[in-house]
Amino acid sequence: MTDKIHPSSIKLHKKILKPQNKEFAWIKHHYTQLIIIAIIVYAIIYSVLVSIGPAKTGDDMAYAGLAIQTIHGAFHETNYIYTVRFLQVFPIAFFYEILGVNGFSSAAWDITSFVLSVIIAYFLGKELYNKKVGLIAALLMCFFPLVLQYTGTMSDDTPVMMFVSLTILALLYARKRNSKKWYFASGALVISAPLVTPLGFIIIPFLAGYLAIELLRRKLSINRITLYFVVGLLFSGILLMIINYILSGNPLITITLNGYYYSQVGTPGFATAGALAGPLYYVHVIFPYNLSSLLYNAAMGKNVSISNLWENNVAGFFFYAFIICTAYLIAKRERRAYLPLLWFTIMFVYLSVGPEYITLKPFYYLLMIRLNRYLLPIAIPVVIIISMGVARFIEDEKRQKRKIIRIIFSSLAIIFIITMSIPLNLFWYHTKIVTEYDMQQIGYYISNLPNTTKIFYLNGLSEVIVFSGAQNPNRFYAYDQISNCSALPTGAYVVVPKYVEYYNLAYTPNPSNYCPGWKLVLYPRLDENFSTAVTGQGIVFRAKLYYIEQNNSK
Repeated sequence: MTDKIHPSSIKLHKKILKPQNKEFAWIKHHYTQLIIIAIIVYAIIYSVLVSIGPAKTGDDMAYAGLAIQTIHGAFHETNYIYTVRFLQVFPIAFFYEILGVNGFSSAAWDITSFVLSVIIAYFLGKELYNKKVGLIAALLMCFFPLVLQYTGTMSDDTPVMMFVSLTILALLYARKRNSKKWYFASGALVISAPLVTPLGFIIIPFLAGYLAIELLRRKLSINRITLYFVVGLLFSGILLMIINYILSGNPLITITLNGYYYSQVGTPGFATAGALAGPLYYVHVIFPYNLSSLLYNAAMGKNVSISNLWENNVAGFFFYAFIICTAYLIAKRERRAYLPLLWFTIMFVYLSVGPEYITLKPFYYLLMIRLNRYLLPIAIPVVIIISMGVARFIEDEKRQKRKIIRIIFSSLAIIFIITMSIPLNLFWYHTKIVTEYDMQQIGYYISNLPNTTKIFYLNGLSEVIVFSGAQNPNRFYAYDQISNCSALPTGAYVVVPKYVEYYNLAYTPNPSNYCPGWKLVLYPRLDENFSTAVTGQGIVFRAKLYYIEQNNSK
């Protein structure tokens, strides 16, 4: 005979469990929001902690100089190519205005763009597949060496990545919702990335290819709703021309100046090292470990040595995972992978074989410059495809026990990718520390001098303006063209490189041999011990500070 449970005890159990179930239900219902908030918080904390400010890579100091002019009301749109890059110069100027001129405020626009890119990766993954894919994509973005190498600097590539992905997200919303507002927004956003840097024009071949394919597939039709894309594009174009006219008197200066600039860069007989690198340059960048040769040598019983794991490695295992997941998704005929795969393919091909400059009479085709940082616009489709591959791999197993095994395997794979990326990210962060340490220390020293003290520097060491606070930018002078020591005035300070091999100047690295009236006042030395790979990256940029007691020379 079984014992009967008294109804009152059941009610008691319900009363005890009810509040616990409510709390658990709330967490279960909001777990996605909690996780994405945690990822965003991590992205903010990390990017703030690694913020350096202006770096030697890229055009950082060109933007800093224009941003400083802007906050002093001296900005003018001229034939200087960087003046038409509004969405890089003006946001930096905004942060200078509210935070002052320093390393952190210089990096604030890139930090903002990086965090926004993490959020955009989440919404793209969520919209294309589901929330879990969005979460994985956002998490992977927080550890992607290709992206994190430039986080905390003034790189224009991070904002380009953000605006390109934001434009595609708006277009995706427009397609799925058949929304006039989103079509207008996506059209208006088309010119946002090019207003950061001309690399942003990479959005044009993608949009042209994507929209053409959709029209041919009859998945898109031209009607009153889709035409709002054109309306948005015209709106932003007309607005840009008005701004150009106000600032320069030429409404088309953005187009004409970029066209003229790159026609000069592409003059026959002139080509940059990046343009001469060859169309397979990026293939070697994204597959840095030469795994095929390593596996072959191991199979043949040969000695396997893994070298250069960190130096110049910006990819880690992300692109290997991308290729594996791409093959899996194609084999499964996963249609939801179509957009990110097309995104990656068109932009990667354009970066590899697109023209820097082209003429028909006579025919001349100069391949565009190749730099690692130009790959940032394809970072988000890479993490989305990896996330989709993981999600589909888990979903394909219906049996619960085997599904748990797939979850564990996939989790370990993601942990492996992230773990192997951490030393790469540390390498690039330490490299930035080594490269900019001297400028930071010299800048701090100068910030304590009277605002009227004249400072002379090489263009290659111009970050000293930012790190000194730019309290009076007019007191800084570039001395690259000065022939001897006597040309510099008494009472001024001179920022001098330590290594003559890089700068090829007659009175460095020891000006006292040529300029006995110069007194060494600061010789920054970094106490921390870094690997030779790290110190080797920044060795040519080190500097010291001299005070000119007398402007005589031998």
